[in-house]
Amino acid sequence: MTLPQSGRAKAWHLTAAGSAVTATFPEALRPGAPVPGSEKPAVRHGREHLLDVGRIHAAFVTDARTRGEACGPLDLPPAPELPAGEAGVYRPAAHLAHLACTAGTGDDRHRLRAFVERHRPGIGDEQTAAQLAACARVWAQAGEDGAGRAWERRWRSFPRLLVVPVGTTASAVRGAVADLRLTAEENPATVPAGAARIEDPVQRGPSAPIWHPLGARGGRTCGWTEL
Repeated sequence: MTLPQSGRAKAWHLTAAGSAVTATFPEALRPGAPVPGSEKPAVRHGREHLLDVGRIHAAFVTDARTRGEACGPLDLPPAPELPAGEAGVYRPAAHLAHLACTAGTGDDRHRLRAFVERHRPGIGDEQTAAQLAACARVWAQAGEDGAGRAWERRWRSFPRLLVVPVGTTASAVRGAVADLRLTAEENPATVPAGAARIEDPVQRGPSAPIWHPLGARGGRTCGWTEL
């Protein structure tokens, strides 16, 4: 598709053949990720990851249109690399920008953002734990001369951290959330974070009370903007 007002730059939707080719590009691999012995595992993993992130993004777009808010197909920019202190960087699976209406008015609007982390319980626990720890370091990093927080120069409010378990049944989600809370307790920075299995935002919308807060005190499920 040709993007509007972009000098006729194009965005591409990859076919299965295109996915197989681009999955072999070095730029498609995360830094330090092991190179699989064959193309098939890389293609399968990359395709599942991208499709799940796309499903989550589509759920936000649909929900925003229903509520009269602004979140479009291009509001899922490539995941940025954010400085996370001396320990390196934090690179979320996706970074979503969402322009939401303030309750009670139609014109007063503010931008909300969210980091989205795809999580596969039992398989990607250590990777998700490392991502949560890196995000906590981004939140806690002091600004210049120790004044305030470094992220305050980039955003008015810190993005919500949305952890989305995949391949999890409704009966198993409580255990997955409990494990994520244990991980969050190891990094006590006050990052607004919640978890919901992928079927819930897709079927009910991310504004529905589906997100389990990951703070030490837990709490009742809520919409993503209430985390």
